[in-house]
Amino acid sequence: PTWKDLQDWFNTREQLFVPLIGSGVALFFSQVLLYQSIGLAGAVVGSTLLFLYPLSAVPLGLGFAREKLPTPLGLMALVAIAMGGFLIAKPFLSQGESGPIWLGVLASLALSCYILLTNVSYRQQCHPVPSGLVQFSTVAVLSSLVLLIKPLEMADISWFSFCLWGILIGFLTLIAYLFTYTSLRTIGSKTAIVAAATPL
Repeated sequence: PTWKDLQDWFNTREQLFVPLIGSGVALFFSQVLLYQSIGLAGAVVGSTLLFLYPLSAVPLGLGFAREKLPTPLGLMALVAIAMGGFLIAKPFLSQGESGPIWLGVLASLALSCYILLTNVSYRQQCHPVPSGLVQFSTVAVLSSLVLLIKPLEMADISWFSFCLWGILIGFLTLIAYLFTYTSLRTIGSKTAIVAAATPL
């Protein structure tokens, strides 16, 4: 009952809309910063830097969501993630091109905030469908505002191809986020450690 859930969240004292809208804002900034980083450093480096987010998601989960400390294997995974991030960033840092690296790191921090706020919402028994609706509506509103201020220059592509690829990407994104939501409900912010295997 999506509409009933939305009305309940709006009218209850807990103000469940606040963490959900906050997570939408964090998701928006993570994507904007990610694509800025990709534009400057390439898809491989930008996406790898995004998946440094367990390095901040796990401590945030410990501090704010009162989650348990990762197992020794989980801690080893965090060390491996940090080493991978350092190795990816090293060539850029040695050339004095730290801008793309910092954009990627900020994108990963924003994604950590998104995960933390989403997890806070799920601890209050929010269902993934209305939660996703609030988050993606927030992203859509922010994206529309940005596009009003600074319109995109369209690439040389037909509208049919543009719509077809948009629908495909939207569908795959929906599937990915539904899996992420389910994982967050079952294992919390430790989801980040597993998801960090994406750059492989």
